[in-house]
Amino acid sequence: MESATWIEIWSYVFLLACAFFFGTVAVVALRGFGDVADMIRAMIARRREP
Repeated sequence: MESATWIEIWSYVFLLACAFFFGTVAVVALRGFGDVADMIRAMIARRREP
């Protein structure tokens, strides 16, 4: 195989890896944001109790 073919293959592999990485980062960030929002809601609920 020619080097241009390998460059094209690895560029697609790199793009796919980047997409999975940023997808994972987005999922973790959204879950973390949800956890923080739940903690804040719980703190507000505790503060409202007499």
